[in-house]
Amino acid sequence: MDRPQLGVDLVAVARVERLSARWGERFLRKIFTPTELEAALPRRRRHEHLAALIAAKEALIKAHGEFIPWREIEVGHLASGKPRFTRLPPELKDRQVELSLSHAAGLAIAVVLVS
Repeated sequence: MDRPQLGVDLVAVARVERLSARWGERFLRKIFTPTELEAALPRRRRHEHLAALIAAKEALIKAHGEFIPWREIEVGHLASGKPRFTRLPPELKDRQVELSLSHAAGLAIAVVLVS
C-alpha cells in the first residue's frame, strides 16, 4: 500500500472574482464541471464556493503528486453538507480520498488526504 499523501491549498476569493469577471464563462468552463457550476452559480456567495472548489482540486493534485486535468476532478457534497470528490481520475479510484473545506476572511482552504 502506498503511503498516505497530504495536500493543502489556499485560494483568495478576490482572485476568483477577478478571473471570473475578466474571462467569464471561458474561465468557469475550463475549471469546473457542469454539475459544479449548477450547484455554485445560484449561490449568493458563489465566488467563495468556487474558490473552495479550486482549492480542493489543487490540494488533490498536490496530494497525488501529478497534474490532473481540472475537469477530471469533481467536488460535491453529501446530504449532511460534508464535501467529497464525486469524480476522480482512474488512478485514484481505488484509493481512499478525504476532503475538508473551509472559507473565512476572503480565503478558501482545502485539505486532502489520499491513502
